[in-house]
Amino acid sequence: MLTADEKKIFQDYKKAFETYHRNKKVIELDTKFEKKLDYFFFRLEDSLPVYGYTIPPYRLSNVIIIYTIKGQGERIIGKVKAPMNADSLVIIPSQTINSGRHSLDTQGYFLAFNLNFFLQERLPRHHLFKLDLLRNDLKPYTQVSLKQGKALKAIFDALFAERNQTWVNKEEMIALKILELILICERLFKHHEKSKKKSWSPVYVRYIDLIQQHYKEHHSTSFYAKQLHVHPNFLNTICKRHLDQSAKQTISVKLIREAENLLFHTSLTVKEIAYELGFKSASHFFRFFRLNTGSTPQEIRQNHLNLS
Repeated sequence: MLTADEKKIFQDYKKAFETYHRNKKVIELDTKFEKKLDYFFFRLEDSLPVYGYTIPPYRLSNVIIIYTIKGQGERIIGKVKAPMNADSLVIIPSQTINSGRHSLDTQGYFLAFNLNFFLQERLPRHHLFKLDLLRNDLKPYTQVSLKQGKALKAIFDALFAERNQTWVNKEEMIALKILELILICERLFKHHEKSKKKSWSPVYVRYIDLIQQHYKEHHSTSFYAKQLHVHPNFLNTICKRHLDQSAKQTISVKLIREAENLLFHTSLTVKEIAYELGFKSASHFFRFFRLNTGSTPQEIRQNHLNLS
């Protein structure tokens, strides 16, 4: 049985998705929800019949975990196509444009959570800064075994059971279950990718979060350094430690990624994309894009269409 919050979320999704058919722009879901939740989760077989089996391009500040136990389909996460079949596990990082389609018999689970939900003294938040799972460059999908799928299903079922109770410390128990799910997903994804273990600096985490919020309006590192109360040179040191690139390059990478997402997921012109990303002119954007990718926006879009 759907809760009142679930019904409201489904309707918000439905209304937001309907706007795409009118303007063909990427949907900024954060602006569409009347009530912003730290987390929400539901079964796909409950949600898809309400807001549709074809998911238009959208972006959300929450991290999303989707586990399908039945059905066929795919999610396009940034530039990556992820299969959505039986026992598919998908991670969609915060602020990543994604779209998709699902078959009518799809079953599974959807969880969206805000990292700030864990930034509370009573929770082990320091662990989150060390997880490879939340990296934007991680391959965003994997296939799980029957045994692994049962473990995932057990946690999701426990989340639903806990949500329907009125016990004390309910929020803490749900937070711990979500954290358990995150750690299991981290373990599962590490079976398929070798990666270096890094401990994320809180300044780096805040810098990335600020870029997510302001990359359209502010392309200069001085703005972010001022917001973080640090010197721009210190930001450079932090970014080189974590990403082996400068603070300015970190902003440029974000702008290129967003430009490519808009080229792949929308029919916006290069000029419209330039203004969408805060460039003063299309020519300025064109030079910036070519300098950073070695190709023109039109070439990148055409190459993507040829591969689709």
